[in-house]
Amino acid sequence: MVVSGACHYAKDRPSFITYRPVCKDIKDDSPFSPTRIFVAGIGTVELSVRSSPEKNAPTRTLVLDQVLHIPSALSNGFNMTGYHYHYGGAAGVLQAKDADGHPFWHAEEFCGLGKLVLAGNPQGLSYSKEGKYYALSSYISPEDIKRS
Repeated sequence: MVVSGACHYAKDRPSFITYRPVCKDIKDDSPFSPTRIFVAGIGTVELSVRSSPEKNAPTRTLVLDQVLHIPSALSNGFNMTGYHYHYGGAAGVLQAKDADGHPFWHAEEFCGLGKLVLAGNPQGLSYSKEGKYYALSSYISPEDIKRS
């Protein structure tokens, strides 16, 4: 899912190409429900995404660093603001362009949010239900991530 907040996160351990165990509760300063979240680890995730909804649109690769492994998350979270701040380009909730102005990724509306369109035929579970709206963003500070 496309999320705001301060970090990327993944629900499942096999999503990571690099991984370092953390195993601790970290403070989430979400304005919606401040709490503590159990973070099992941190690492890098690569996503193959469709660059646009056009039929023969090219596949692009998003490399996400410092992704938190949060087994209790409802879904995986792609922090578009943080990604484009770091790598450049421009993004809206449902589409983005790279630093050269070419389509980079797009999302489809799902449960009132954006869901990245992955390339190929990815299989996975969604714990969201149509008609239900969720707050999925996580506001864990970069300092807390670095201390992990």
